[in-house]
Amino acid sequence: MKNLCKKTGVVFIIKILGLLIGFFFQFLLTNNLTVSSYGEYTDYTELYTYSKIYKKKLEILKFKGNITEVKKRGKGYGEGEIIEFALKNSKYLKNEEDYFYKFTGRVFIENINVILKENIKVNNFLVESNKLKIMDTKFFKIKISDYKKYLIDKYKEVNDFETNYLEHVFYKYLSKVDEIKAFKNYPKYIGISGSTGKKYTLGRLKYLKQIIKLKLGYMDIKNEKKLNFK
Repeated sequence: MKNLCKKTGVVFIIKILGLLIGFFFQFLLTNNLTVSSYGEYTDYTELYTYSKIYKKKLEILKFKGNITEVKKRGKGYGEGEIIEFALKNSKYLKNEEDYFYKFTGRVFIENINVILKENIKVNNFLVESNKLKIMDTKFFKIKISDYKKYLIDKYKEVNDFETNYLEHVFYKYLSKVDEIKAFKNYPKYIGISGSTGKKYTLGRLKYLKQIIKLKLGYMDIKNEKKLNFK
């Protein structure tokens, strides 16, 4: 397990990580961390401090994306730019046979190591709705070569203002891929949406409901069952 984690990259899509950084760095199993930072955020003191304390290999990739297109198309366009930039520039994400985990900087996953321990060589995504064709893009794992093959430039189709979000675009292309499985454990999110302010933290009953949906297969992308969970 230790060697496997050393080969697994984690890409942050960072805005502001706040006080959860120390807790996260302390318990995260993987050793290699790539932070891909978008916009004007410049203070990485906490990241560097905790990476040294907990002996994590940290690289920070900072760039200014296409602000004009982001304003015109929405945050999903910018998020796609960030991942593309990370894959093209990270020293930890060079081997196309490796897998990486991506999650958004405002979101912390309390059970991240439970999920890392299920680390097998398969692409992991969670479907929010097969009916509405929406993929959860807050957190996923994918083989680098597969991301480059199926998704790397597809963010250019995003237009939030026409309700064609990154979640829809990912669903569209991943629905054509056989090698996609849901995570075995549902991520226990803590945090809020940077764009809407929506709370991702679930109460006990709602979290249990998500676990049941996952176990019954409703978060697999090609699930054909008709049970309606609202």
